[in-house]
Amino acid sequence: MVHEEHREGLLGASKVLICLCLVTLLVLSSEEMGSDACDTSWSQTWDNDTSCIFRGTCNKPCRRENFDSGICKEINYCMCYRNCTTESI
Repeated sequence: MVHEEHREGLLGASKVLICLCLVTLLVLSSEEMGSDACDTSWSQTWDNDTSCIFRGTCNKPCRRENFDSGICKEINYCMCYRNCTTESI
């Protein structure tokens, strides 16, 4: 009887350990997928002679190019982003 209780305890602990390992793998794989999915490109329709200083200035051309948003870079350039998290921008 003591051996059977001990075996059930080990079986329960093993199940918990397996579940924790699976959850850890799921979290790690989703983090990796998120970083790989971020797509960036210089705007093809942004006029490089136009100053790009204010926040949100180049969102419209990027959205026309099927990106989620745009951010001004180096004063005259507009970088477009798609499927990016805040940390990856």
